[in-house]
Amino acid sequence: TSMIRHFNSERIIDRYEEMSINEKIVLINELLTKKGRFRFDDLIAKHSSALDLACAFLAILDSTKNRIISILQHRLFGDILIIPYAADGVHHE
Repeated sequence: TSMIRHFNSERIIDRYEEMSINEKIVLINELLTKKGRFRFDDLIAKHSSALDLACAFLAILDSTKNRIISILQHRLFGDILIIPYAADGVHHE
Protein backbone atom coordinates (compact mmCIF):
# COMPACT_ATOMS: atom_id res chain seq x y z
CA THR A 1 0.00 0.00 0.00
CA SER A 2 2.87 2.38 0.68
CA MET A 3 4.07 1.93 -2.90
CA ILE A 4 0.80 2.61 -4.67
CA ARG A 5 0.10 5.66 -2.53
CA HIS A 6 2.53 7.60 -4.77
CA PHE A 7 0.66 6.89 -8.00
CA ASN A 8 -1.01 9.81 -9.66
CA SER A 9 -4.58 8.82 -10.57
CA GLU A 10 -4.30 10.75 -13.84
CA ARG A 11 -1.10 9.09 -15.04
CA ILE A 12 -0.83 5.45 -14.17
CA ILE A 13 1.50 4.16 -16.90
CA ASP A 14 3.86 6.19 -19.02
CA ARG A 15 4.23 4.20 -22.22
CA TYR A 16 7.65 5.75 -22.80
CA GLU A 17 9.11 4.28 -19.63
CA GLU A 18 11.61 1.60 -20.49
CA MET A 19 11.05 -1.41 -18.29
CA SER A 20 10.50 -5.07 -18.94
CA ILE A 21 9.75 -8.21 -17.01
CA ASN A 22 12.91 -9.80 -18.42
CA GLU A 23 15.01 -6.95 -17.01
CA LYS A 24 13.48 -7.57 -13.59
CA ILE A 25 14.20 -11.31 -13.86
CA VAL A 26 17.83 -10.50 -14.62
CA LEU A 27 17.86 -8.20 -11.58
CA ILE A 28 16.38 -10.98 -9.43
CA ASN A 29 19.21 -13.31 -10.47
CA GLU A 30 21.82 -10.61 -9.80
CA LEU A 31 20.41 -9.89 -6.34
CA LEU A 32 20.31 -13.60 -5.49
CA THR A 33 23.95 -13.94 -6.55
CA LYS A 34 25.10 -10.85 -4.64
CA LYS A 35 22.94 -10.98 -1.52
CA GLY A 36 21.47 -14.46 -1.38
CA ARG A 37 18.14 -12.97 -0.31
CA PHE A 38 16.47 -9.60 -0.69
CA ARG A 39 13.24 -7.70 -0.19
CA PHE A 40 10.63 -7.02 -2.87
CA ASP A 41 11.38 -3.30 -2.47
CA ASP A 42 14.90 -3.94 -3.80
CA LEU A 43 13.39 -4.66 -7.23
CA ILE A 44 11.62 -1.31 -7.46
CA ALA A 45 13.76 1.40 -9.03
CA LYS A 46 11.05 4.07 -9.33
CA HIS A 47 8.53 3.91 -6.51
CA SER A 48 6.16 6.25 -8.35
CA SER A 49 6.06 4.05 -11.46
CA ALA A 50 3.13 1.66 -11.87
CA LEU A 51 4.95 -0.03 -14.74
CA ASP A 52 8.05 -0.65 -12.61
CA LEU A 53 5.91 -2.15 -9.84
CA ALA A 54 3.90 -4.31 -12.27
CA CYS A 55 7.04 -5.64 -13.98
CA ALA A 56 8.62 -6.47 -10.62
CA PHE A 57 5.49 -8.30 -9.48
CA LEU A 58 5.22 -10.29 -12.73
CA ALA A 59 8.92 -11.17 -12.60
CA ILE A 60 8.42 -12.47 -9.04
CA LEU A 61 5.47 -14.59 -10.17
CA ASP A 62 7.42 -15.98 -13.13
CA SER A 63 10.51 -16.71 -11.03
CA THR A 64 8.37 -18.47 -8.42
CA LYS A 65 6.60 -20.54 -11.08
CA ASN A 66 9.97 -21.54 -12.57
CA ARG A 67 11.29 -22.50 -9.11
CA ILE A 68 14.05 -19.91 -9.07
CA ILE A 69 12.83 -18.21 -5.91
CA SER A 70 10.57 -18.68 -2.93
CA ILE A 71 8.69 -15.90 -1.21
CA LEU A 72 8.35 -15.37 2.53
CA GLN A 73 6.10 -12.92 4.32
CA HIS A 74 5.94 -13.25 8.08
CA ARG A 75 2.93 -11.04 8.70
CA LEU A 76 0.00 -9.64 6.77
CA PHE A 77 1.15 -6.62 4.74
CA GLY A 78 4.71 -7.15 6.02
CA ASP A 79 7.90 -7.03 3.99
CA ILE A 80 8.15 -9.65 1.25
CA LEU A 81 11.42 -11.55 1.42
CA ILE A 82 12.72 -13.27 -1.72
CA ILE A 83 15.04 -16.22 -1.24
CA PRO A 84 16.51 -18.87 -3.57
CA TYR A 85 14.21 -21.80 -4.22
CA ALA A 86 15.03 -24.79 -2.04
CA ALA A 87 14.29 -28.06 -3.82
CA ASP A 88 14.21 -29.87 -0.48
CA GLY A 89 11.53 -27.51 0.81
CA VAL A 90 13.70 -26.37 3.71
CA HIS A 91 14.43 -22.65 3.75
CA HIS A 92 17.37 -21.55 5.84
CA GLU A 93 16.76 -18.10 7.29
